[in-house]
Amino acid sequence: MDMSNTQKTLEQQIDECVEESKSLSNNDLLQAQNEYREIEPLMAFLGIEYSQIQRRHGLPIDFELKHGSKNIAIEVTDVRPYLENYKIAKKATENVAEEVIKNMIIGDTISYFQIDIILKEKAYSTKRLKTNLVFQKEIQEFLQIGNCEESQYIESFSKREYPDVNTPKDKLSFNFQYEGFLAKILSECIYNAIDKKEDKLIDYKTSYGEYFNEYWLCIGLPLEERGYSIGGVSLNTDFISDYQRIFITQQLPPKTILLYSK
Repeated sequence: MDMSNTQKTLEQQIDECVEESKSLSNNDLLQAQNEYREIEPLMAFLGIEYSQIQRRHGLPIDFELKHGSKNIAIEVTDVRPYLENYKIAKKATENVAEEVIKNMIIGDTISYFQIDIILKEKAYSTKRLKTNLVFQKEIQEFLQIGNCEESQYIESFSKREYPDVNTPKDKLSFNFQYEGFLAKILSECIYNAIDKKEDKLIDYKTSYGEYFNEYWLCIGLPLEERGYSIGGVSLNTDFISDYQRIFITQQLPPKTILLYSK
């Protein structure tokens, strides 16, 4: 069978990514993985096959899409509302919480293998959480008695145990969860993400000339931005962009929203 005339399967796409990864640095590989993750919901939304899209590593534009008779350039970026609001990555706060918990565990082995934890918004917005005595006291109470009355920083804290199994403290895993209402991304965050890519579009058009018929922008909401959703997000009706289409995506429903089209 002539594979060049058949549609690429997911396995084939992965194989191509593996071959591509051999020539990439760790940072480039991480960026490639993130870009594929953010564009995947868009591909499903449009019914695009893997054979229609190609990542352009080393070139200014991120992806080239063959869509009907058109060559479409797709630029990928992300939006990080938590980082913009609090000037610190959400994962950084969770890393601090992990460190505090491990430091307060007595002994080298424990009877549980994972901690499921939900931090309150105050924990994410508090500076110098690592040295916060109230946070430390709450962690200590959850570890020792499994409860903390009127906790300021922790919504939920539970241990997962296996009977008669001891876990080395340094092998303890953490599952940070988010519970409750998912906040809509502020419009300002989306406009900031678009503005950063509008200036680059001029360079793209200069570099590629007439090769691309259209330029699209795909804005992804990373998984680590727990607590936010693209649901209900929109742009002002008088908004104008040099991109022909602007999409925003996430891994959970609604996975893709068309924000702008002309």
